[in-house]
Amino acid sequence: MTAEKLLNKLKKDSNQRTQKTLDSIYTVCLEQVKKGNDDFSFSTISRLGEHLNVPKPQSIRNKSGEKYRVLIDFFKNQTKGKPKKTDEYDWVKRIPDSSSRILVNQLIAENKKLNKQLNEAIPPDTLITIQDNKSQIDNDINFTELEKRAIEYLLSDSFKSKNILTEDNYGRYLDDLGEVFLPTATTHAMKKILSIIG
Repeated sequence: MTAEKLLNKLKKDSNQRTQKTLDSIYTVCLEQVKKGNDDFSFSTISRLGEHLNVPKPQSIRNKSGEKYRVLIDFFKNQTKGKPKKTDEYDWVKRIPDSSSRILVNQLIAENKKLNKQLNEAIPPDTLITIQDNKSQIDNDINFTELEKRAIEYLLSDSFKSKNILTEDNYGRYLDDLGEVFLPTATTHAMKKILSIIG
């Protein structure tokens, strides 16, 4: 017999108030099952169903609460032997030191918050492409004649002599004191750009 069939059977020949209470208890018990909880004590069902007018535990235990007990016991027996739904952070409860436990819980909460923010900024399964030094420059980039001349001037002997610069094998410009004026690979990069744009 299913829980729903039992509910309908218990509601049969019951007054309207009892039927409503049985419906409320059924709703609470069903929610417990969905959450993977196996606590079907009268006090728990009463507390969780307070907003649905589920009776107090004592009323459920009384003779008038027999039908309520039958319904609750049915759910309790259905969950016996079933593995409990485990929380991935259950291990935190086993930390003996309370201050360490609080700290770990704070870190977990912060991590969840950051993951949520990250997922909002970059949705899951988004492909992120990172170009490395092997990536080719897009040939469709257009340089103006003025921009081309500016690069050519930076590579010219005139620019180097005016600023007393020398170019080394690493693509750097060094000044007359041997200090780096333009960093590694700068002149190499400018020459490649000129070769691409013609």
